[in-house]
Amino acid sequence: MASQPMRTFRTVLQIVATLAPALFFAPIAPAADPKPTVLFNGKDLSNWSVTDKGRANLWSVAATVTLDPKNLKLLTPAGQPTKNDGLLIAQLKDFQGTNLVSAQSFGDCTIHIEFLLPKDGNSGLFLMGLYELQLTDSLGIPDAKLQEGDHGGIPFFKKPLTNASVKPGQWQTCDVTFQAPRFDASGRKTAPARILKALLNDKLVQQNLDLPEPTGGGLPDHHESPTGPIMLQGNESPVAFRNITVTPGP
Repeated sequence: MASQPMRTFRTVLQIVATLAPALFFAPIAPAADPKPTVLFNGKDLSNWSVTDKGRANLWSVAATVTLDPKNLKLLTPAGQPTKNDGLLIAQLKDFQGTNLVSAQSFGDCTIHIEFLLPKDGNSGLFLMGLYELQLTDSLGIPDAKLQEGDHGGIPFFKKPLTNASVKPGQWQTCDVTFQAPRFDASGRKTAPARILKALLNDKLVQQNLDLPEPTGGGLPDHHESPTGPIMLQGNESPVAFRNITVTPGP
């Protein structure tokens, strides 16, 4: 007959054997996908600033926007949004405007914006406030004749892979998967910023492109760093934006 300690030991082994599958083979729940940060709330300019404070009133929120029928190079905003569904609109005064900068900064991320350009419109998305992806009216330019300053190009670095332009006055989409530059503990840059993929209207315009330095036209006195803000160009022509989100990670 087994002693009391032996019976206790066998009981413990039986319990462990019963629980082992649950303890060691329980499925691991997948990590939740990162949630996008909504940069424009659809009603006002909260969490944004302008690069020229004297022209802050050139950015506004409206319910609708159309091409000016008398001048297709201009935009006509109208109405006030009744919900959080307004449009972010930049205008010019004396042929000058100002850029819009997010209060939040980001590193590796995927950016989604929707935008509308007038005829000959010229805007841009500045990643980390330093690296510009051109948003321009390049309608009708053959792929073989595209330049770095055309729609989807990177100034001074790379022309777009294809012309993704649509007619002025139509809403367009921009989706960029971006990798921030890398730095070591001393602050020395060890890897450049990189555009992993950039899509305009679901067409691939840039892929696996290193950005060894800023493209020009970005935030003054702002240097390359692990994180940086989003800047929307509004100093070259009128432009409208909506549905601006940033999702952390590659």
